[in-house]
Amino acid sequence: MSKKMHVVTAAMLVIVVLAVSGCSKKSNTYSTEYKGEFIRINADESILAVYAEDFDEKQYDEKELESMVNEEVEDFNSEHSKDNGMSVKSVGVKKNEAFVKLNFKTLDDYVLYNETYVDSDVKFEMFNGTYDEIQKKEYKLSDCKFKKVGDKKEEDLKISEILKKEDKSNLRVIYIKHGITIRVEGDIKYVSSDIKLKDGAAKTADGKDNYIIYTLEEEK
Repeated sequence: MSKKMHVVTAAMLVIVVLAVSGCSKKSNTYSTEYKGEFIRINADESILAVYAEDFDEKQYDEKELESMVNEEVEDFNSEHSKDNGMSVKSVGVKKNEAFVKLNFKTLDDYVLYNETYVDSDVKFEMFNGTYDEIQKKEYKLSDCKFKKVGDKKEEDLKISEILKKEDKSNLRVIYIKHGITIRVEGDIKYVSSDIKLKDGAAKTADGKDNYIIYTLEEEK
């Protein structure tokens, strides 16, 4: 696929966050309530990314949009992924809004897609893993101040204080340095001070060291 196609696809998917089926307890309708890209991180560490924009049927054809997205996914898998790490969940138009839902098998696939297709000039920094795993990385978790979700006092907590209250073997940590809205298949327990929470979703701050501490849903 040509570089021009990547640019056109990115332009058509000017990112507006959606509340999507499986990611919101409210409904299957779309919303521009959150500004920025929306992702859901699943328990198996796969990622659902959702993009949308206003859609002018006089300028674009829905089938052309679907064809462009499918072509870009095919290009990514053939050029950058040995295991078909990216797939299309759905593409469509609803009430003059075009939407695209993309599945990524791993975080690495999602990061590579962002660095290769969305903005090749910016290093996309993101981590998702256990507390023990992030300790082996060069992240400065110990320097971060956290807020406990649901705590009206909004007291600042250090990770050392959190570990006195929580079983670290159950904790998972997300790090990201980009503005994005994130849901997890589980419960967000603590967030760093620059993150805003709404309806169970975490809106991170662009250019900041954002940390989300969460637990997975218990198996029934």
